[in-house]
Amino acid sequence: MLAAVLVAASCCMAPAARAEKDPVAAAKGAVTPSPKPRAPLDGHLVDWIVAVVDKEVVTRSELVSEARIALAYRGGETSEEAALDEEFLRDFRDYLINQILIADQARRLGAAEISEEEVSGELERFAGGFRSVAAYEAFLRRYDIALETLRSALRRDLRNARFIDQRMRARLLSSEDDPERDAQYVKALERWLAELRDTAEIRLPGKNGELEVQDARRDPQRDRR
Repeated sequence: MLAAVLVAASCCMAPAARAEKDPVAAAKGAVTPSPKPRAPLDGHLVDWIVAVVDKEVVTRSELVSEARIALAYRGGETSEEAALDEEFLRDFRDYLINQILIADQARRLGAAEISEEEVSGELERFAGGFRSVAAYEAFLRRYDIALETLRSALRRDLRNARFIDQRMRARLLSSEDDPERDAQYVKALERWLAELRDTAEIRLPGKNGELEVQDARRDPQRDRR
């Protein structure tokens, strides 16, 4: 059912088909710097805030790292090299906001924790998508992804997936054999995510680069077009 999360989040996982762009250069200086920005390089901003979900801050570098992890997890070594253009990253930001909201809800309601053994199992599956251990380690070095960052993302997504299934089973009245069950599942998930967004404070960069409280499903930077 994890695929349903991606559908509900409107997260397109096919950036390789788009024209290659340098995502950092394309968005450089477009939004507000993070509270702890990296040191400037040649006068250019190299990291900045792309979203604030309640009190959780998401920087550009964190967004890119999460996207790289998601692509490699779902498509293996070939997918992790895909170009990340701005349209894809906006869509993926929406997905990541959903994941943050779900994780917060899971914490609030006391959802079962994921054991270290389960996380290690997910990590093995992730590494198994690469042709060798050396290729997997090269991926982490290439995109400057710490092992604990990877483990944290895998732990969150696994816990979220289980929590979502529990919540959706409670909302669905149809039987497991009902051919409409998958469609009902997606609709129920979309409604639930909308409810979570309605009760959260989500801030995204506006036209002038300042963070604005808004519905994260509407990107103010798209309004420029």
